[in-house]
This record gives sequence, structure tokens and C-alpha cells, in this order.
Amino acid sequence: MPDDLRACTSVSLESVFAKIQDLPQSWLERPAEVGVSSMPCEMYFTSGTSGRSKGVLLSHEIVHSHALHCIAEHRFTAADVWLHVAPMFHLVDAFAMFAITAVCGKHVLLPGAFDAERTLDAMCTQGITATNMATSMVNLLLASPASRSMDGRFPRLRLVSCGGAPLSKAALLRAQRLFGCEFFQSYGMTECCGKVSMSMLNDRQRALPMGKQLEMLCSSGKPFQGIDVRVCDPETGEPIAPNGTAVGEVQLRGPTVFQGYLRPNQESATQDAEHFLPGGWFRTGDLATLSQEGFLRVIDRLKDMILVGSENVYCIEVENALAAHPSVALCSVYGVPGPEMIGEFVKAVVMLREGASQPSPEELQTFCSTRLADFKIPRIIEYVRSMPLNGSGKVIKAELKKRDQEPRQEETTPDDVDCQDINEHCYQVQWQRKFLTPPAQASAGQWLVLSAGSESVPVSDALVAGVVEQFRASGVQAGVGQCSYGDWPMVHDFAGMEAPSGLCLLLPAGSMVEQGPEADAKVRLAVQRGLGLLLAAIRASEARQIRSILVASQHPQQELLVAGRPVAVDPALAACWSFVRAAAAESQVAWRLVELCSHASAADAASTIVAEAHSTIAAQEPAERSEEVVWSQGQRFVPRLQLAEQVSELAQQLPRAGYIGPTGDGSSCVVVGGSGSLGRLLISCLAKCGQLSDIVIVSRRQGSKSTFGKEAAESPCQIQFMPADTSDLDSCRNLMRSVKNQSAPCSHILNLAGFLPDSGMVPVAKDLRWADCVPVLRPKVDGTLNLATASDEILQPETSLVCFSSIFGVLSYPRLAPYGAANGFQDGLMELRSASGKAAQAVAWGAWAETGMAHRAGAGFHAYWASEGMGFVPPRAGMELLCRLLASKNRIPPQICVFPAASAGPWPSGLSRHVLARGIATADEAEVDMDADEVEAPGPALATDIRAVVTAILGSLLACEAGDVPMDEPFATVGVTSMMAVDLTARVGKALSISLPATLAFEVVSAEQLCTALEARLKPKAQKAEEVRILAPKSRRRVDFIQTPLWGSQELPPRSGEMFEHELQMPAATAMPCALQPVRVSIVGGACVLPGGRFGTSEDVQQVWKNLVNGADCIMLPPKGRPVAAPRETSPAFDTLGYSEAGYLGAEAVTCFDPAAYGMSQSEAEIVDPQQRLCVRTALEAMEDGGLSKTRGNPLGVYVGVTTVDFTDIVIKEAGAPSAYTGPALTTAICSNRAPWFTWLCGDPVSSCSMSSALLV
Repeated sequence: MPDDLRACTSVSLESVFAKIQDLPQSWLERPAEVGVSSMPCEMYFTSGTSGRSKGVLLSHEIVHSHALHCIAEHRFTAADVWLHVAPMFHLVDAFAMFAITAVCGKHVLLPGAFDAERTLDAMCTQGITATNMATSMVNLLLASPASRSMDGRFPRLRLVSCGGAPLSKAALLRAQRLFGCEFFQSYGMTECCGKVSMSMLNDRQRALPMGKQLEMLCSSGKPFQGIDVRVCDPETGEPIAPNGTAVGEVQLRGPTVFQGYLRPNQESATQDAEHFLPGGWFRTGDLATLSQEGFLRVIDRLKDMILVGSENVYCIEVENALAAHPSVALCSVYGVPGPEMIGEFVKAVVMLREGASQPSPEELQTFCSTRLADFKIPRIIEYVRSMPLNGSGKVIKAELKKRDQEPRQEETTPDDVDCQDINEHCYQVQWQRKFLTPPAQASAGQWLVLSAGSESVPVSDALVAGVVEQFRASGVQAGVGQCSYGDWPMVHDFAGMEAPSGLCLLLPAGSMVEQGPEADAKVRLAVQRGLGLLLAAIRASEARQIRSILVASQHPQQELLVAGRPVAVDPALAACWSFVRAAAAESQVAWRLVELCSHASAADAASTIVAEAHSTIAAQEPAERSEEVVWSQGQRFVPRLQLAEQVSELAQQLPRAGYIGPTGDGSSCVVVGGSGSLGRLLISCLAKCGQLSDIVIVSRRQGSKSTFGKEAAESPCQIQFMPADTSDLDSCRNLMRSVKNQSAPCSHILNLAGFLPDSGMVPVAKDLRWADCVPVLRPKVDGTLNLATASDEILQPETSLVCFSSIFGVLSYPRLAPYGAANGFQDGLMELRSASGKAAQAVAWGAWAETGMAHRAGAGFHAYWASEGMGFVPPRAGMELLCRLLASKNRIPPQICVFPAASAGPWPSGLSRHVLARGIATADEAEVDMDADEVEAPGPALATDIRAVVTAILGSLLACEAGDVPMDEPFATVGVTSMMAVDLTARVGKALSISLPATLAFEVVSAEQLCTALEARLKPKAQKAEEVRILAPKSRRRVDFIQTPLWGSQELPPRSGEMFEHELQMPAATAMPCALQPVRVSIVGGACVLPGGRFGTSEDVQQVWKNLVNGADCIMLPPKGRPVAAPRETSPAFDTLGYSEAGYLGAEAVTCFDPAAYGMSQSEAEIVDPQQRLCVRTALEAMEDGGLSKTRGNPLGVYVGVTTVDFTDIVIKEAGAPSAYTGPALTTAICSNRAPWFTWLCGDPVSSCSMSSALLV
């Protein structure tokens, strides 16, 4: 035993009893009149990380109760040996003194400062069964070089608990591998004698998929025995919803909760109203969420929460993201005052690991961008050599905040584009004439017609019947289907069609011919019916491989041409069109949107729809297939974005900053959603001008003038706060009455309200429920309608309604379909109001610099946005532009789009995939020359972002620094298991905000290849051009089989056995146009597992060859109930048994498999398709037979013939709930990827159905 380990002290219960016998008798006698249970037993002091430490008295009753519950929860027995590594004065370890002693267990003390190597040695040699450590100690153990060779070397260890701070998923997985036992996290407080909750899993939870288990294990756990826990809204006091997202304060009561803090000069503790609520509930001051399964997740201290604009930032979340960086040893996060538009900045104080190089602040921010929304990323990063720590190892934030008392230079938002230049980045939708080119002949196939009409918002029956009739007249089978609405809209009647070639959707139009509450109700229903039909169609196209969808509508009272373009008169249709733009970015479906002339008869309208449908099918170019069309007075128009020249003329017309025109002098302005970061900057800008008498801020959050910056605080205008729910019409009416009675005449209502989930994304359209759409639509659809109706009824007619819309209602971006629909509705409603003579304006803003909801999508959004050539709107310049638009007083189009370019020069060709943006993408760049030698490659910025994301995530999985991530090494050689590969794909997809198949990591060999594949996915146009060039070789090009080794220029090593040389001649019946010449193929190695051996299976290539030469019949009867792909009806067994012999292998050939030898876990091997097991086994044997060994980077291709059997059904029926292994384990296409994964090959893997295995040749 090492000398330093001899200091370990073991304490048994017998030795304690012996010491007790030596105590004076008077010490053992208890006065009968004294209530010992209520007497003080221990006194602790809280950590004091955010303020002064407080004294906590714990009675004998509390300590005794807590020990009993620990025994029950941890299943302690006399056989347990507890290792004490935490400070004995801290409750993270002290509870075990009582619990282990009570069951006659054994204590092992490890004196002195914590040392990772000594602790690991003690756990291995002292028979430790259980212990509890602080999170920092676990991290030190995992970082220790000694731990890398000790995985699973703790034979008696059965549980390890971790507490003090949350542990990352990567660290938790690594800890499980190291300790090889039950590992969980605890959340506790001194005030309740230690435990509040633990993330221990029961048997049912351990059967859940690994991803679900990790979510539970990484939480703060379920409530500890004997303690009541609730999570309540700090303001209302009501319990929060157990949905995993709502945040509230943790409150406790029970026999282990203390009776109050010990105040100075007091002998006993008392409960006070500050910390205790009626009913004995103790307010912990910790903020947490509560899942449906009852698991807590503590996210921050109530007093530490940072308010960035209108968004809450929880320090623990940011600290966890920083702590995942390999160079960071310790960090602390808190808020510091920022400029008026931000409110607070997130600041991080970082201490680096010993010997680690210091990353730049930009590197840390980039690292955090893969884990956090943009507004949560630290803006200020300070490096320190040491941290102020208390006795239990926690950072004292109060000390750090004291260092920031000196005045700091105010940081401002970088304005890359000044107020003058941003005028040159404004666009408007213009309608251009474009003739419909009819196809040479009508397309064949089947078209299913679906109508979204209802009694309130009808679609003409004559139009529906006319479309079906016109399709049939053109030789196309057509029928009317049925769609069910509700939360999960679906097409349930396909009119007898198995696989329609296209869907024709007819939407209602004209719901707002008249205006008012009744029209508002109709347009809401039209939005719901229209979007519901679109969701159903998207799901149908996914399920039945439908590749063309036409969406048509005919307004009953369309206006004539105005200024050379048709007027959009239905906001519901505008919402549906914007929804389609986003959904189109998620699939390969060709969408054709058609608005028909109101003057056309039903027959003429139907004829036009069918002509557009045939054009959609016949068009060769994707740009011609997907289009938006409006027919008016016999003319066909398509929308295109063009520079709004009128806006450029406003540059010299603004007398001063914040000026909104002469009508604004002495008036009031209503700002809805003004408490956000953009709202604060807008209000500051308006107040600075001094024009307005009143600014009314409509928000659920109360504020003050100082909240909006120095300009607002010093402005003479009055700032009023009025609460209102804009989704309720009566609330909006009350708001307008208050504005009319308490403020100057209102000149403008500015609606900035909007909603997106915290992630910045919603599910893809095929997975959307109506319940996912409602919260996104409500503020912009219901809110805008109610504001318009209430202002029309109560305020003066000249009041202008201005909506903050978004470019995502105009351009296509995946996973934003409902958000696009909500913004499209606002654009359409403002255009309708403007056409009706009312003052209205919609501004579709691009992505804002440093703020805005789009930034929640993370680094993937930045990569995508940059690849489109897009820049960011500087907030201050944007607000000044808005003031110019307000001052123009209807001299500009009612809809303006603002999105700066990332650089000077023409827009990139990739922008042309957006239908409306084809007008600003130059024609020369929009066309891709397939014969060119050079194909547009992903930009360096995009490649850098992708590489940073992959490096960061892979580094966290492998627990190594970003610079040490082996990008070129095969995944299998660096320790990436199958489970980690699936996790890697999921995390990369989430970070880049793109949908990736779970099998992607199996389709590439290394991280470098993964980056290349991701670049191709984010640049689909460049990728497609490359594919066309490769798949269209010069005619009659000779294809030679390689006759020399692919793995190098050296000769093959000699080997025993025969080499079969065969001349392959393509049969005349299947000859290809290029007429391949006979070639010689050298078979240098082989391996097989085939029927026909002594035990029903042969693994000898020579024996198989002899069976073929001799014509031996090697097939056998399959197990009863198993299918036969091609039964031989001439077989005697067919007459007697009803099924014939088949080529089934003996059971031992499939079940005798060593998972560890092939890089699989036991749980994965149990459900993996036997074809995959046989594939990886025979591939390795064939390489060895050919004299090859596993060598990194061999450019060998793997070509596998594989077919689908009934194994998937067996697993689904008998294996229980799916896990992370299920998808890759049952996907036959993975066969060709399994072998390269394990054998380190870097060639192309190809899987082909064995029914057509000639494709492999």
C-alpha cells in the first residue's frame, strides 16, 4: 500500500462503542424533564456566496429524521463502507456520519486536502461502497490522468452522489463509465439538514431511452423522502405548471426543515415573514423548473437572475456552458449595467486550468454560442488567477461584484451600417408580368383536390367541381379528398388514390371584405382552416412521397390594378403564403401558389389552376416549379423584391434624430411590447427628439423612465405604463379609452409584440401541432386585429398602425413556419388597411444585430444567415429608419423589407432559392453552369462556424480540449461509441438548427468528413451542381475495375490459399449505352457465413465453392412463422407445411457474437439487426484473409447487398420502448457503414437492396 494511503482511517461501530463505555456516567444520563428531540444538535452557517452567512440551528429531531430517510433512500446496510472526502464541517458529507453509523456500517476517512489520485486509490483498495462528493471534486477526478485507466475498477462501489452544482451530461456519462455504479446528483441546503432532492432513477425510469435517462440524471432530482417540495411563481405565489419550462421559486416544508435563522444576540431561531410563508413553507430563493415526471431542475438564485432586455438569463445555465470548455477550471456569472437598449450585460469571471492556454474572449463566446442563445452569451469576460471561495468551495459572487464598483466605459451596440446607409437596404414587393408557358403535353398521374372551406369561410363548390372536371378532361385522374382538422390535421380520405402525383389545395378568400369584429372572427377562422389544410397536406406529401402541391384561391371582390400591380386583399391568404415559404425550405416539394382573378368564371378559374398544375409538373428547373402567381384581368404576375427607391429619398428629409413628422408634434404614441430591448431603444429614440407629449407603453411588466435610458429620463414627454392583453378585444378597447382620456391625441400605434420559443425555433412543419402554432400566431394575428379594431372604434381616424414584421414572412427559413405566417398576416393586414385609405405600415425587419428573437436559434442561424449573404440590422440605425418611415406619411409602400447585405457587391446565387428574392439575385449568378470546372463552395465563414460547432461538441463528448480534438482520426479509434455518435449528430443538428438523420455520424468516418458533409447540407445548391457534374460523365467513358490495391502502391503481402480470377461480362440483355468492355477482377480475400455446413452454416469459402460446383442444395427449413421471400412451390415441404425451404442460417451463426470486439455495447448488440453483425464480422475476416490489417485512412470502399426482413417487427414487439440504439440498429442501410466505422476505412460505403445486387458491380 502506498505511504500516502496509509493515512486512511477506518472507523467501525465497535470502536465507537468502546470509547463510549469510557465516558463518565453523568454524560450518559438524560434529564427526564428535558425534551432532547427539540434541543439543538448542530449549528451550521450558510455558504454566504451572495451575501452574509446566516446561522442555522438543527435539532436532534431534524438530524435523526434526516438520517432515517437517508438510510431508506440510499438502501444503507451494515455491509456499506462510506468514504469521507468532503469537509466534515459541511452537510454534503456530514449526514453520512449518522446514517452509516445507525446501520453499523464502516467509515473511511481520508484526511488532508482533497487529492484525486489518493481518492481513486482509496475507492479501489478500501472496498468503498458509497460516497458523496462535491461537483468540483468529481470534475477533478475525471480530469485526473489516473482516472483514464481505472474505468470499472471499483468492484464494491454501488453508488456515488454528487452535489453542490449541476454536472454536465458529458461529465455525467464519463463519471458513470469511471465508477461503473449508480451515479446521481443531489440538491440540498443547510436549512433542511442536507437533502432536498436526488436524481436517483427507479426500475421503470432505467428502462427509458438513454437520452431521457440523461435528462433526469442531469436534473436536480425528485423530492427527498420526508420533505414537501413545491415550485411557485415568485410574484403570484401560485404553483407553476410542471412542463419543464415554467420557472418558479423552490419552497420546502417537513420534519427536516429548520425553524428559522439564528439572529445576532438571539439564543433561539424564529421564523420570519421574509423567509417563511403561511403553512410553514420555507422560501429557498432558488429558481427551478419542474418536469412532468416531478424532477426539479435548479437554474439560478432568484437574486442572481439577469434581465437582458426583456429576457431572463439564469447564471447557472451560462456557468455550465462555460465550464464545459476544456480550459475553464472555475467561473462565475452575474449581471452588470448596460446601455438602455440592453438593460444588463452578462459578465463572466473565469479562472483557467493550470497549464491551459488562455482562449480569447471571442473564442469563449463562440464556444458558448453552440450551447446558448445569443442574448445569454457573456458580453464581458474577465480572466482572474484566483477566485474568492468560501469554506465549502463555492465562489463568493458578492466579492466579485465589489470589484466592479469603479465606473466602467459604457459599451454600445456596434453600428456596422449608419443611418444614412441603411436606406440603401430597403426593399419592396413589386409585381412583374410573367407569361405561363404551357407544357408540350399534359402531365399524367393523379391529383387529389382538397378544400379548406367551411360554412363561415366558404370555397365555391363550382370551383371545386370545375377543377376536378378540368383535370379529368386533360387526361389526369382526379378526386376530392377529405381532411380532418384539430390539433393534428391530416388527410383521411385520398379518394381511392394510393400515390397521388400532386395535391391541389383550395383556400377560402375574401374573409375581410368588410371590417369589424365579425370580419375579424372570419379571418381568424380562415387562418386556422388554411394553415390546418397546409399541415395536413405536408404530412400527406411526406407519407406518400408527393412532390407537387398547388395552393389556389379566388377572391370574390379583387380590386383592379393599382400602380401596375394587383392589390392583396386578404391577410389570411398572406399568412398561408408566408407559411408555405418557410415549409418549402424543409422539403423537396415543389409549391405553386396561385391567386385567381375575381372576375373569372368558375370554369375559367379551374382551367387556370389545372394549367398551373401541369406547368409545375413539367418544369425542369426547380426555380420554375416553385412559384407564386397572381392572375388579374387576364394577366399573370409574379412577386419580386426590388429596392424601394422612395425610402432612399427620405435620407435628406429628417431634420433631427427621432423626428416622426409634423403630425407627431405634441401628440402621443402607443408602443406595444415596449419593455423588450428593441422597444427600449425605440422609446429612447422617440423621447430624445422631444416631439411627443406622451409615450404609452403597453406591457405586462411595470417600469420607470430610468429603465429606458438617459434620453428618456431627461425627456419632457410623459411616459405612461398601461397593462393590456392585446389578444383580448375588450382589453384593447379599455386601453384605447385610457389613451384617449389620459393622453394627447394619438398619432401612432407601434406594435412590436411577437413570440418564439426560447430555442428560437418550432418543430418542422410535418411535426407541427396546432397547439405549437397558437402561441406564435396569437400576438401578431389576434393582437394586431384587436388593436386595429379598437383604434378604429375609439381613436381618431388619422391614427397610424405600424407593425414590426419580420423578413421570415418573406424569405424561406426552416422551422419558422408559424412565425412566418404570423408576420405574413401583419404584412397583408397593413396592405389591406392602406388600400382602404387608412394609415398603416408594416416593416419586415431582417435579423437584428445582437438582439431579437431570431438570435435564439444559435450559431446555426448565424452560419445560415451569412451563407445567404445577409448582414444584420444595427438597432439604432434601424430605429432612426423607422422614424423616417413614420414621417413619410404614406408616401412609401405599406410594406417595406429591411435587410442589409453582409458585403458590397451582388447578392450570392444561393439567395435565388427564395421565390421573392429572385429579383435581387443577379441573373448571371442565379444560373449554375453544370459544365463549369468550378462549383460554388461554402464560404470560409460557414466552414469555420461548422468546424467550431463540431469541434466543441466532440471535445465535450471526449472530455478533451478543442485543440486536441482528433478531426482526422476515425471515430472508432478515438473512443466514439455508437451511443455517442447518435448524441453527436443530435447535438450538432440542434446547434446548427438543421434537421439531421440520426445515422449521419455512421455515414462518415471522421470529424473532418462530418464537417464536409455538413457544409454540403448547408449549401445544397453547390452540392447539387457538383452531383450533376459527377453523375453526367462523358459519353462512352470506360469504367475499369481496379486491379491494384487501393490502399497504397506497395505489393500485396504473400498469403496462402487460392486467388480466384474471373472475367466479368455484362449480359447483352442488360448492356448499358456506354458498352463496358470486359475487365478482370482480382479477388484477393474472402469470408462468408452461408447455409450448407455441418451445423447448417458454412464459414469456409472453399466449401462454399465446392457446393456451387457440385450443385449442392444448401437451403433448409426456416423456423416456423418466419417469412420466405421467394417460396418454391415445387418443394415437397410446400405441400405439407404450407411454406418451403429458405436460406436461413443456423442460430449459432447469428447469436455467437462478441460485441466488445467490434466496438458495440452489449445493449446495442442485443437489438442490432443480425445482418449488421454478420457484415462487420465478415468484412474484418475478409480483410485479414486478404492480408490487410486495420490501418487508418485506407481509401477502401464497402459495398453491401442487404434486404429488409422481419427482424424489425420482432424487436418492436418484444424489445419494449425504443432507445437511442433502435434507429441505427434496425436500419439496413447502416450495414455498409458499420464496417468502415470499425475497420477505419475511408472509402465510399454503399448499401444496395440484395434483390438488385448487380448495382454493386
